[in-house]
Amino acid sequence: MDVLLLCALGITIFCALRLSQSLNAFKSYKQEFQILIAELTKNIDQAYDAIGRLRETSQQSGTALQETVSEAKYLLDELELINAASNNLAKRLETARDSIGSSVPAPKPSGKKAASAPSWQDTLKSPPQDDGAEEGNPFAIRDPDHDVPHIADLESRRPSSAQVPSNLSS
Repeated sequence: MDVLLLCALGITIFCALRLSQSLNAFKSYKQEFQILIAELTKNIDQAYDAIGRLRETSQQSGTALQETVSEAKYLLDELELINAASNNLAKRLETARDSIGSSVPAPKPSGKKAASAPSWQDTLKSPPQDDGAEEGNPFAIRDPDHDVPHIADLESRRPSSAQVPSNLSS
């Protein structure tokens, strides 16, 4: 029985030595684990910071994009209004053209040289009609937003040479 006890004691000592070596190895790895955990914590904090910056950047980009979309919608609405006004004017012109039909004779070609077109100043010298239409002119459409002022009105608004500063007069 003593031999059996000695064998059991030898096995116990052997197991205790192996356990001691394993604990020593675990202690040396414990420092490496702590360093690894510290690095992992640092990387997690950096990831949270990056996510916060990404959120801020995406909010700024989203705001800028929303402003661009709003401006584009405004311009689209404006273009639709311009298009509608253009279509309305085109319909009015077509109606006026259709209403005169064949009542206006086509110009006859002649052997004479055509007269030169008047300058834009010559077209402004005649005062506009009160009702906006000349007698017999089917294309007399007045658009008060785009009427050109009479040349006499422009000349009356021109400053005299006494009113023009000397450095601006030629």
